[in-house]
Amino acid sequence: MLGHWRISPFLGLAWLLLTGQLCAQVAKDIRIESQPPGATIEAVVGTKREAIGQTPLTYHAEFHSEISVLRFSARKLGYETREFEVTGKDDHALIQLQERTFAALPAELNDPELRKMQEQMVTATEKVVRDGLKEQSPFEVDVTRKIQVQRIDGNAYLVVPVLVGHAPADYRQVSAGNAQAFLADLWVQLGDHFALPLVQAARKVKGINGIVLDADYSHMGSGFGVSFRMESNVEMQCLPGTKMKSVYDSCVTRQTQQTLNPQTHEFESIGSTCVGGMVTRYVPDPCAYKVPVTHTKFVTDPKLSFAQGKSRARYIGSLGAFGTAAHAKDVYAQIGAALIDSKGSVLARQGDLPASLLPSNSAAPSTAVPGPKSP
Repeated sequence: MLGHWRISPFLGLAWLLLTGQLCAQVAKDIRIESQPPGATIEAVVGTKREAIGQTPLTYHAEFHSEISVLRFSARKLGYETREFEVTGKDDHALIQLQERTFAALPAELNDPELRKMQEQMVTATEKVVRDGLKEQSPFEVDVTRKIQVQRIDGNAYLVVPVLVGHAPADYRQVSAGNAQAFLADLWVQLGDHFALPLVQAARKVKGINGIVLDADYSHMGSGFGVSFRMESNVEMQCLPGTKMKSVYDSCVTRQTQQTLNPQTHEFESIGSTCVGGMVTRYVPDPCAYKVPVTHTKFVTDPKLSFAQGKSRARYIGSLGAFGTAAHAKDVYAQIGAALIDSKGSVLARQGDLPASLLPSNSAAPSTAVPGPKSP
């Protein structure tokens, strides 16, 4: 029987090349689901994120080995964004999403009077925002900062910070030419789904004077540019060597063959035959060891639109200004509104706004602007 033996990594690699037994990638379909469904799943590679679909979905993944890791994120309006990982051994991933809260905790407010008002607004605020986020047309909106009662020029206002994402094609770029229309049309959606129902709730709370909607909007300017970045990922790489394994040996032991001598009437040995069986010994293995290897590459990222512009739309109205209106467009002329660019310039303005809601370098007069477009 052969004794134990070892081979060097160099000889092991040569053996792999000769036999063609190199470590292959693991390619498989992974089922990704979320609770609740409808979450957008993004593949995360370094600092780059790429949307691959909404849950439930099946993703065809490629791994260097079974213990390689791919990273993803799951996001859904009204829920906390969650990052997760899958390995080459996984066939299924179920992501539990946690609901976000939108109203600030009353304990976070230092003013006792504002704290009492906040306590009475929390329940209604959570319901209104969840219902309002279900309407994502024509503007895609989200509430990423906490809603709370604040004092503005001595009066208490419910301040609602809103983030505006996707917008109609007419407003992909906002400038002086379309600012007035943008300001009015955005109000229709925010007013109907956030301002009006929150005003109804605020009327039941003593001390609240009105509401402020503070909407941030990022939009892209036309142009072409190329950005550069380094992308790195860590994978476990196989190294050849020897590993102790159970293998079959055709001649583990030898069995003596005997025959009966008719003259002496005794058994005599006439030789031996091999008997096979399982033995444990070191054998060549193409993946005897695994070591972490960092792969880094330099990536160019050409983009058609590269200049990002930011605008802020602010709306303020007293509770009395809303009257008994059923639609936000009916009270647009009674509220104050302004659209401010990233440089602090007022692009459009409607009605009166407190000085604290306007940039310090603004002296633009109140301008009558067209009302919202009729549906």
